[in-house]
Amino acid sequence: MKKSLILSISLMSLFNACNQKENKENSQEQQTEATSKKTKRFENTEVITTFDINKIPVSKQEIGTFPYLSSPEGYVYNNEKSKNYEEKYFCFNDSLVTKIGGKYFFSKILKKEDNKNEYEKSFVIKSYENAIKKLGGIQIYEGVYNKKAQDLISKENPASFEDLNNDLSRKNIQFLLKVPSGNIWFELSIHDRDNEIFFTVIQEEGFKQTISILKADEIKKQLDKTGKAILYINFDTDKATLKDDGNTAVSEIAKVMQNDINLKVSI
Repeated sequence: MKKSLILSISLMSLFNACNQKENKENSQEQQTEATSKKTKRFENTEVITTFDINKIPVSKQEIGTFPYLSSPEGYVYNNEKSKNYEEKYFCFNDSLVTKIGGKYFFSKILKKEDNKNEYEKSFVIKSYENAIKKLGGIQIYEGVYNKKAQDLISKENPASFEDLNNDLSRKNIQFLLKVPSGNIWFELSIHDRDNEIFFTVIQEEGFKQTISILKADEIKKQLDKTGKAILYINFDTDKATLKDDGNTAVSEIAKVMQNDINLKVSI
């Protein structure tokens, strides 16, 4: 059987370079703190007008398990989605925005069939505001996504925005809860014409890499079974040097090639 190794040089270097530039710009904007430290009130919920995440206190309340909050009385979660990782934009005022990634929950909040009342949006919103505030969270934004967030969403088209029916006209109320284990972000998304509210939770955490480097014996097994093995080699961003996992991959490939001089490699 003809055997070959197919090496894929990751394009993640270019992608990461763009991301690093964008993240750097976002980070610089997020860290800019206005001299004014005034706050305003909206429906008895504190809304911050300047943002310094380090000044938000860490809650010591018992928060339970993900996604932490049940639906209000008379209402039910519908079309629930849970993901190990998803990204979403959160705003802080008319210009500050950050992209948050982590464990993801999304659901529509619908009225129960036996609920004879009209859909009470104010009741649903107030129920979540009070619950999050009781846990120690704070409201960080209210309104349609700001201009910067809209531009980023239009450019990147994240899957989380598809859950909002790709609708930039929705009003969003966003919250942040800091706990010892990390940050938890909440969003209520409302449209005047709909008898439903969308609810999103992100438990912030870094992306967990679950793909490992194939060792020489595993590469040989694939070659023996299918006649080929596909491997990925990652380079440092904007450089010709290999990342640590790239060096490991090359070492494992070299071991296989030393034992089979007829092996062909393609890139």
